[in-house]
Amino acid sequence: MNIIIRKANIEDAKEIVEVKMSSWLTSYKGLIPDEVLKNRQDTMKERIIKTEKQIKEYNNIYVAVDNDKVIGTMSYGKSRNEKYENIGELNFIYLLDEYKGLGIGKRLFFTGIKEIIDMGFNSFILNVLKGNKTIGFYEKYKGKKIDQKEEYFGEQKLTEYVMLFEDINKIYEENK
Repeated sequence: MNIIIRKANIEDAKEIVEVKMSSWLTSYKGLIPDEVLKNRQDTMKERIIKTEKQIKEYNNIYVAVDNDKVIGTMSYGKSRNEKYENIGELNFIYLLDEYKGLGIGKRLFFTGIKEIIDMGFNSFILNVLKGNKTIGFYEKYKGKKIDQKEEYFGEQKLTEYVMLFEDINKIYEENK
């Protein structure tokens, strides 16, 4: 296995959406209502177009590739949360189930941290759904739950934690 982490290009959009969908189905089963998961499958074409646009406009998505197959993805940028302006945000990390536990998610995570540092930020947030097993991973790298918000997934209101990572230069240097 020779995993390469690189910037996404427009040709990756379909596979990025497929990785995200697969990850949602495995990671959020039982956390998010089934009809919401089905709806995500039904809107794949729109999601591909939106991903192509994001790649063109922001160039802020990376992919993990194994033999020309996208197996993971990550996006970063300036915080979109009005309460936490002037810091970075790790928008998402998704990885196919069969590649979890191999250090690929960690590589994507630290690629995102490096990009956020390069944007001039020394802290960032990310949102993680309550019950998501990755919370422990984020806590291992000094993420702290600082807030929570309620988001609707279909008719169901679910809790997302806002996790803050401070002094990310230090976190990056200690783990690169």
